Amino acid sequence: SNLHDTLKVSQLDLNFSNDKYAAVVKPTEEVVADQTPMQVGVDDLTLQPGVSKEFQVVIKASDAVESLSLNSLSIFWGLPPSCLVLHTKISQPMSTGGSGTEGKNSGATSVGAAEPDAVLALESKGPVLVGEYHRVNVRIATKPSRELKSASLRVYSADERSQNAPASIFTKDPMGVLQALDPTKAIPIPTISAEGTHTECVYVVLHGNGTFTSSSVRAQLQYESADGESGSLEQTLNLEGVMPMTVSASYATLSDAHLLDDAEDGQTAMVNEAVLARAMIDVASPHPIKLLGAELELEAGKAVSIANSDLIAIKDPVLLSTGDRHCLQFCLQFSAPGLVVAPGGIRLRWARQDAEAQDDDNADPPAESLLPLPEVRVVDRTLAMSLNVPPEGQLGKVLNVVLEIDNRTHAGVEITAEAQTSDCFLFAGYRTAQIRILPMSSVKMAFNIVPVSVGFLKIPAVLLKWKKEEKELRQSSATTKVYVTPPSSTSASA
Repeated sequence: SNLHDTLKVSQLDLNFSNDKYAAVVKPTEEVVADQTPMQVGVDDLTLQPGVSKEFQVVIKASDAVESLSLNSLSIFWGLPPSCLVLHTKISQPMSTGGSGTEGKNSGATSVGAAEPDAVLALESKGPVLVGEYHRVNVRIATKPSRELKSASLRVYSADERSQNAPASIFTKDPMGVLQALDPTKAIPIPTISAEGTHTECVYVVLHGNGTFTSSSVRAQLQYESADGESGSLEQTLNLEGVMPMTVSASYATLSDAHLLDDAEDGQTAMVNEAVLARAMIDVASPHPIKLLGAELELEAGKAVSIANSDLIAIKDPVLLSTGDRHCLQFCLQFSAPGLVVAPGGIRLRWARQDAEAQDDDNADPPAESLLPLPEVRVVDRTLAMSLNVPPEGQLGKVLNVVLEIDNRTHAGVEITAEAQTSDCFLFAGYRTAQIRILPMSSVKMAFNIVPVSVGFLKIPAVLLKWKKEEKELRQSSATTKVYVTPPSSTSASA
């Protein structure tokens, strides 16, 4: 080792001329038996400065070959692991016995590598927030008495063809405007004097819609030293990203806006009726973030429009920390029925609020995230329904719930009404009924339920099912609550 500090090696990979003899050298406590390639354990992989170290590695012969050569040795160290590949110079090939016997090295094998003229490093301040312009500094440092006369740098996503989420890489032009970095084009690097440094700043954007995402960025440096010798360096940076925010939404008609607090994620909307939506933004970022703006992006061809866009406007920046929630409200209108409609999403403009103060020139650009809205079931406005519930009830006593259905069409409708089960109520009587409603008329039907808990309880929802043009349509009643009190002392004594 030519380093000035101790180097802790994590793994050595041996590559032979015959693939069946590949081997991995690891610390003894990390070796797993019966692995391919074979794993060999040694007690200590630490390299001390200026001290030569010899590793005795015994590899069992698995195939008969006339000669065997060690082609290369790969040394891994650090976290994330860096790799140095050393090509071997064979004095004399090894001889091997038959299959299942051990071969011995009949000659010396020397391994060597030229010391590079510079050091290439990728520096990042994590964790990375998905969607942000995350700054990565590519630092080039020259060794003493080594000057880089000509150099070029390529930075690109290392896993565009893998299952990891790809990353987009940007750089700033002389006017400070972000430009997408062409992975096939190199960045010219000015002359770097001996023991000098040069830093190129790039911005990496991780893409993904899961809780966690990862990607890798690779930098390649081609250079020519002052004495005319050329060389290359390569470094890879693994980035782990987290989603900065998540969104949940509930929907209700304007007349039932008070039900938004109790609505579940996603609701039913009526055709051509304004729907009030409430989106809750939950901050998952480990860093404080500042919300700068928000706008709706609706899906094309989904027959959905914005009834009131003023409600979603963010007039002043909002500073949010981990675990905080921010509420956005807006109105939507659906012009065509559908079983399930994905209305689109909310595009948020935000910026990471670092504890370290940064001036405007060095501040990272604002980021954008598109958070998808929950799906909505859009039904035709053929029927209207309401549940009439007493203001309060008593534990163990029957509550009379009246369902009113209004047929607003000019045709009769055969309907099945089914009350949903509940852990808080028992049914006294039927739970399902089939009725026919005449054109432009309404009917009422009652359900008798008995509360078995106390407090504010949700009345069991009623689901209507009917057919129109051979298609089954469904509609569920809105969430309704009733306050149930314990039995009175008189009732208890009786």
